Amino acid sequence: MKKVLIISFLIVSVLGYSQTIDHAQLEVIYHFEFVNNRLDPDRRITDEVILLIGNEYTAYFSFRNYIADSLRRTGAPEFMPELIGSDGRRTSVRLNESFEAATARAGIVGTPTVVMPRTMPASSPFNRARYFINRKSAKATRMEHIVDVRNLSNAHGNNLSYTEPLNSPTWTISTETQTIIGYHTQKATTRFGGRDWTVWFAPDIPISEGPWKLRGLPGLILKAETADGEFSLTATSVNRGTRRPIVKCERHVYRNVPKREFFRLRTESSRIPGRSFEFNHIEILE
Repeated sequence: MKKVLIISFLIVSVLGYSQTIDHAQLEVIYHFEFVNNRLDPDRRITDEVILLIGNEYTAYFSFRNYIADSLRRTGAPEFMPELIGSDGRRTSVRLNESFEAATARAGIVGTPTVVMPRTMPASSPFNRARYFINRKSAKATRMEHIVDVRNLSNAHGNNLSYTEPLNSPTWTISTETQTIIGYHTQKATTRFGGRDWTVWFAPDIPISEGPWKLRGLPGLILKAETADGEFSLTATSVNRGTRRPIVKCERHVYRNVPKREFFRLRTESSRIPGRSFEFNHIEILE
């Protein structure tokens, strides 16, 4: 049975926009586990994240959300919400159409009931952040949808980003080795982003990249974990030459703000009454 949700009629359309900035020469999927609440460290959240490495850009984000968003963009009816009026009149929301426009088009009177598609793939509610690294300019950009408590109806302004100089970790390389998904890897450690990290990199894949902003080793990082046990990433697949587009903006316009302002708004967002706290990817403790 389809899940029925009653929503307010404040939903607005969001400007469609996309920008392909590169194409992946190497694609890595990681199984990601993290502690969502430090008061409950035994409860771990899982996700699959993807690392796309192009000629100039590297991107890192939730693969579950990527799949869900891609299916939504197809506009296929089985992936689109349906609106039902009090008189029983119903219509499917079209691709990039606001609920308000769909209601007017179908002649539905009053606030409709929204039926979410049962076939919608599972997405991660925690990992809405997207990271992009421009290796040529040595800058990192984080993009995320954040509720602005000062103006909750401003959908455009809630899509925020910040850009900062890219600072790679300083590594200590060990002679310890292990095999990960068939690759010979070597151990390295660092103190970065307020945490102690242990990673395993593959010299046979001579690319100095890894998940999040962990990079700068003589090989691709296939496994990373923090000493406190709060974060763990392990590669489950490595694919070459996929040419998957690296898209910086999908369907939304992001407003660039200073990093301090970004995190201030994000902190305020997590304190909204009745809103669950979202631990978006890896926090930067600086």
